[in-house]
Amino acid sequence: MKFARALLFFVFPFSLNATQAQDNPPLVIALAGGQNVHANLEAHECLRELISETLQIESVLLAPAIRDINEGMSRGAIDVAWTSNWSYAWLEVHWPGTYEPVLMSLNEDGQWGFYSIAIARKDHGFTSLSEFAGKIFTFGSNRSQTGYHIPNLELPEALPDTHSDLWSFFSDVQYSKGHSETIEKVANQVADVGVVLSYGPTFETAFDRGPLRDAVDEGLINPDDLVEIWRSIPIPIGGVMVRSDLDPSVRRPLIALLKDMQTSHPDCAQSVLGGDENGFREPIPGVWDPMIEVRRSN
Repeated sequence: MKFARALLFFVFPFSLNATQAQDNPPLVIALAGGQNVHANLEAHECLRELISETLQIESVLLAPAIRDINEGMSRGAIDVAWTSNWSYAWLEVHWPGTYEPVLMSLNEDGQWGFYSIAIARKDHGFTSLSEFAGKIFTFGSNRSQTGYHIPNLELPEALPDTHSDLWSFFSDVQYSKGHSETIEKVANQVADVGVVLSYGPTFETAFDRGPLRDAVDEGLINPDDLVEIWRSIPIPIGGVMVRSDLDPSVRRPLIALLKDMQTSHPDCAQSVLGGDENGFREPIPGVWDPMIEVRRSN
């Protein structure tokens, strides 16, 4: 563990000296997301103060890039990470059991996940994936969870028994640069079916925000002209991960503080969560498995 803490200064420099870190190591908390590191740390400073006060220990906030969070977690240099599903899945593939998801993030409407959905023009007259045999299909970017990785894993299971993969079922499988390009391809009949991100749990709510909402606002599509023909299982947004060997005397009150923050410390919760998230819930067993499987296959 001393080795891992020493590495912290190379991977995540901060303002504690080496003697302090070795004698009384602080609780190291890494925050993913946000282009403005200073603003991200400033918004979460009240949380750092609450944690230090509640747990009676020093705590340090870091806001590195996801790849640096992964590196720090792989070396045990981070105690708590508020990060993405993709980051946790990567860690679980390479260092299984070293960290544990203890809280799942909720988005602004209280949902804990998002979806990949397959859309098509309504004037095809088709309502199920099996009817699109021999048609043109498009993924989004091959780096996208919802535009490629998740549908590439799950869609073959929705095909008729006579087809084992998308390439034999469709006449052509294409890729676009992103969700907006996929929507445009489908709308303009360049592709018959495409997969895109949906934050809503129903097709109607898929147009509330995200790429489909943007396409409506830009005049590219009319929701009434499209139909949903497939939907993935919910994909967790992300959440709070802790080292599996984190002392229970730290772990339990930390989880309780975060879970109840909106009620007990609403001002801090507003600063930390902003308008994009709506607190946390306890993890659902097995909910991370598809992301782990995708990471394993890549």
